[in-house]
Amino acid sequence: MNKLLTGLIFLFVMQLATANQHLDSLISISQNNRSSYSERQQALKSLINEYKKSNIDSALYFVDKALKSAQEKNDLIGISTAYLSKGIVYGNFSKNNEAVDSYSEALNYANKSDDDKQITKVLINLGVAYNDIGNAEEALKKLTTCYEIASQHNNNEDALKALNSIGNTYIKQADYSKAQVAFFHALEINKTLNNDLYETVITNNIGNIYYYLFNYDKAIEYYYKSLKVAEKLNDEYFIVSAYTNIGVIYKDLGEYDKAIENTYRSVQFYLKNDDKYNATLSYNTLGLIYMNQNKLDSALICFNQSINLKKEIADSSGFALVYNNIGDLFIRKNNFKLAEDNLTNALELATKYDDVYNKVNAYLSLGDIHNDHPAEALNYYLLASKEANLHNINSLSILAYDKLYKYYKKNGDYKNALVNYEKYTLLNDSLSGEDSKLKIEDIETRYEVDKKDTEILLLQKDKELKEIKFNEEKKTARVRVFLILLVSGIIILTFLIFFIKFRQKQKNKINVLEKRGLKVETEMLRSQMNPHFIFNSLMRLILDNSRQPFVTFDKEITTLELYLELEKLRFSNRFTSHIHINDIDDEFTMIPPMLAQPYIENAILHGFTGKTDGIIEINYVQTEGKIICTIDDNGIGRKKSGEIKNNTSQKSSLGIKVTEERIALLSEEFQLSLTVEIIDKTDEFGNATGTRVVIEMPYKD
Repeated sequence: MNKLLTGLIFLFVMQLATANQHLDSLISISQNNRSSYSERQQALKSLINEYKKSNIDSALYFVDKALKSAQEKNDLIGISTAYLSKGIVYGNFSKNNEAVDSYSEALNYANKSDDDKQITKVLINLGVAYNDIGNAEEALKKLTTCYEIASQHNNNEDALKALNSIGNTYIKQADYSKAQVAFFHALEINKTLNNDLYETVITNNIGNIYYYLFNYDKAIEYYYKSLKVAEKLNDEYFIVSAYTNIGVIYKDLGEYDKAIENTYRSVQFYLKNDDKYNATLSYNTLGLIYMNQNKLDSALICFNQSINLKKEIADSSGFALVYNNIGDLFIRKNNFKLAEDNLTNALELATKYDDVYNKVNAYLSLGDIHNDHPAEALNYYLLASKEANLHNINSLSILAYDKLYKYYKKNGDYKNALVNYEKYTLLNDSLSGEDSKLKIEDIETRYEVDKKDTEILLLQKDKELKEIKFNEEKKTARVRVFLILLVSGIIILTFLIFFIKFRQKQKNKINVLEKRGLKVETEMLRSQMNPHFIFNSLMRLILDNSRQPFVTFDKEITTLELYLELEKLRFSNRFTSHIHINDIDDEFTMIPPMLAQPYIENAILHGFTGKTDGIIEINYVQTEGKIICTIDDNGIGRKKSGEIKNNTSQKSSLGIKVTEERIALLSEEFQLSLTVEIIDKTDEFGNATGTRVVIEMPYKD
């Protein structure tokens, strides 16, 4: 047991040490003046990402370093990106006003750069930040501008993101018809993008609209659509999000066991993943379920958990919802003083952040606790009815009509009582809960059937694939046996021929020839078989890669490794090499083939002349729109190599000239500024210490 514990501690320490080494390496690159500007900025970007959600001071420190570096280069997009990163950091720590200021600076420099992609990226973040501080008007201006620019430049992805944020802004204002238009438009754009992640987000948001409109059957239909795509992606976050929303509907329909099951699942998931924002919403929903069951103490515990988590993340705009619910709970406990305190807080926050839904709820509940002051009660009910009708919040309009009917009836105003009762009945009948429940059950059943059918189809396909694979393996095995027998026969025949020839020679030379044959055989196995194998493998890869303008990153790395192994054998291991890959998905990232090889070849052939301790370091780093390959050697330098080349009449490398032309063509094709930079490295006395080549190349996902 002690050994197991010691082993676990050792593994933890090793992982921690590895992580620290990685961070130390990034810091070293960011501070090294010999590193290129793009290398330093990429290192700083990685450091910002490392700390942006966990340590605001460290994150802002590295943001300021990136900003200063970009300002020294007068890199407008770099400056804009630094301010954008600063806004994201502030937003992660709920410093929304500071986020707005940073995004505004980012937009200023993005506009100066006249880069439409950078402009739309900043506008989306700025619009969302304005929505977070309750300035819906400015949020809609920025997001609409973003949509227009993105559409004008056929940037469908940013156009979709802008529409999604526009829809969420309208939801907060309870302007559900406009929100619906934005989301359905975004869904149409996604047909061209065919992005499953965007589909699950947008269908979930459409479900939210139908829920707020009291249309449960439509709401749950879209929640199940979102769930289906999320399960296809195997994305637990969105799966849980869909189940959470379905749980809310079960709560409203009185099916509390299902509601608790779905909601408790979401609480556990969000806490496990340290997602405090969504955990607050799930705790609030759980509290409402318990309150509907009249388990008021359990409900209060959940509401307080929600409040505590909101305080931790400084979610000021979200307090109104929970304070409203706590106020309603204290009304049920007949503690009207605490009820009024919480409802007043809810009303102030909902007004501040333009949260119409919670403003109406606060009006209704404040009216309930002023029964001893009829004029105040009536004023609150009328305000609630006015706001609910203005924003078409049917569920709250029904409640307002019901309370006005009961108020007028109690105070003998039967005319107004009848008017509000008719409005209540008309709206309530059009939104019959029983019909919705039946439709929901039908949708749920169809979803489960469709899910089972899909699973059966996948099992059938899996079985078919296994059979095909088994048959191919049998066929391959037969071919392999035949080849082994054929090669064995050739080898035996060859040895027989040699044996007969040796027997024909004079006896006094047999021992010498046998010894020489053994030596030749040993040398052949070492110096011929291995190079031949590597050479053949390399040639196959080069031929395969040469047919394609882009190859997967892992294929390119395999080609370089084989080439380096062959050159080491060729030059008797007079150099060593290392290839470093920094945060690049080597299976799903594609790059142009054989851009780095000519420069590596140049280093081996000319840089290591007269050296036996050569070192080649090859680094790949991914930046926005580019992959940067850096080739470092400790060779004799270009100057001395050039002198040797002139003396021996060696020709310049054709491969390097071709590569430079390819880089120029790729720059034009992808509209990127791609370069090849060759840097002579020297020590403090000006002596050559090697060469560094920095190649910028495009990539595809």
